[in-house]
Amino acid sequence: MLVATILGFLTPVQVRQNAGGLSLPRWTAFVVAFATDASLVLTIVDGPLLDLLKLPLLQSWGILGLDLLAGASFASLMAVLIGRWAVLPTWLFFVVFGNTFFGGAVAPPCPLRRWHFSRIGFPRAPTVTSLREADYFPWFQHVQPITVLGTWATLLLQACS
Repeated sequence: MLVATILGFLTPVQVRQNAGGLSLPRWTAFVVAFATDASLVLTIVDGPLLDLLKLPLLQSWGILGLDLLAGASFASLMAVLIGRWAVLPTWLFFVVFGNTFFGGAVAPPCPLRRWHFSRIGFPRAPTVTSLREADYFPWFQHVQPITVLGTWATLLLQACS
C-alpha cells in the first residue's frame, strides 16, 4: 500500500513536469490508465508472482487502484496549483500524516481521540480497512471504505482536470 501511494504521487508529478503539454482529457486518461495498470502490476507481483500476500486479486486490485488514483489525482492537483513543489504537500498528506495517524501504522482504536472522526474520511484509513477486510473477510466487503476512496479519487480527478 505504501509503495502504491509513493508510486502514485511521484509518477504523475514527474510526468506533469516533463510532459506538461498534455491536454486535460489526455492527462485525465493518463492518470486513470496509470492507476489501473500500476495497481494491477503491484497486485500481481505481491500476490501470485512472489506469493507474499494472499489477498483476492480483483478486490486488492480495485482497492489499490482507487488508492493510487486518489494519490495521483491529489499530486496532479498540487502540480497544477504549486508546480514543481507538488511532492512536498502530497508526501505530507499521504505518507507522513496519512500513514501515521490514519493508515496502517496503528490499529484503528489506537490513534488519539481527536483523530477518530477525521479517520473516517481520510483516504489512507479506507485503504487499510478495505485491504484488511479483503484479507480476513473476502466475501464481505464494507461499502463505506470503498465509497470514501471512490469519492476522493473522483473529486480530486475532477479538480485537477
